[in-house]
Amino acid sequence: MNMQQDIKNCINQKQHTNTDTPETATKQKSIFISILMKLIKYIGIVILFLISFTIFTRLYSHFFYNNLVRSFPSTPIAQIFYVKNLILSVIIGITILLSTLCIFNKTRKSCFFVILILLIEMILAVKLIDFTTNLDIIDKPIIYLYPTEQTEVTVKLGNPQKLTHTYPKYKDKWQVIAQPNGDLTDIQTKRSLYALYWEGVNNDNNETTTGFIVKDEDTISFLEEKLAVLGLNEREANEFIIYWLPRLESSPYNLIYFKTIAEQDKNMPLYISPKPDTIIRVMMAFKNLNEPIKVTEQILPPIPQRNGFTVVEWGGTDLTGNIVR
Repeated sequence: MNMQQDIKNCINQKQHTNTDTPETATKQKSIFISILMKLIKYIGIVILFLISFTIFTRLYSHFFYNNLVRSFPSTPIAQIFYVKNLILSVIIGITILLSTLCIFNKTRKSCFFVILILLIEMILAVKLIDFTTNLDIIDKPIIYLYPTEQTEVTVKLGNPQKLTHTYPKYKDKWQVIAQPNGDLTDIQTKRSLYALYWEGVNNDNNETTTGFIVKDEDTISFLEEKLAVLGLNEREANEFIIYWLPRLESSPYNLIYFKTIAEQDKNMPLYISPKPDTIIRVMMAFKNLNEPIKVTEQILPPIPQRNGFTVVEWGGTDLTGNIVR
């Protein structure tokens, strides 16, 4: 009796196995195809993400390198641009990835995150653009030192992180032997100098409603008059005019504004030891114009008197573009 029952169970099991085998195979095949399709989809997403991200970062980095970072090689400002560039590139890459997932999955949740990331990305992009458009170069400020007798002088710049170029090379401070006629000797290199040179960035608000509208043909007479009022002697004014004249005369008109001492001290304070008796700082900001515009004429301070140990600095900022080459 038991033997017959076992044979019957075996037959039933075999029939059951034979019956389920096609369904099982079909199910397994369906699962395999589903897994394969998902794998292909996600591989496609990764490839699409990598391609899009690479193209974007290359274009984006190329723009910033050529237009900004190349202007400030090996300086803190270059690191700022690099970090901002990297952050924004990563956000763009994440957006591309989420956008791809949204397209494939078509879920409200993923699309919501895409919109959120896009908004964050737009805010950062605007902030980055705002930062770069407010960035101007303070070009060729040079510092003259006129002690009453031969003196060892130490000069420190208050915001060294803004520096892009210096000569002699600035390392925490400059130390020179200064003569009453302005001749300098670098204590470290023993080289003879006539001035100290620095160039840096200024991302303060440079918009002005006051100044002077100067026609190209009047530039020389204007500068000779105003530089004398601001305290430059003829030699210093001569060097100032020689440097800036080509840029000013390249435009039919210029808006010219002379920054106040307070504005200059805010951007780049000077710390000099021994303390000077007289400090004269002349910083011209200008913008090229095709036609004259209406501005309130700037009122300049009284002519400074040179008493005792005198320090003189002059430079300028071109507000026409973001970067002075």
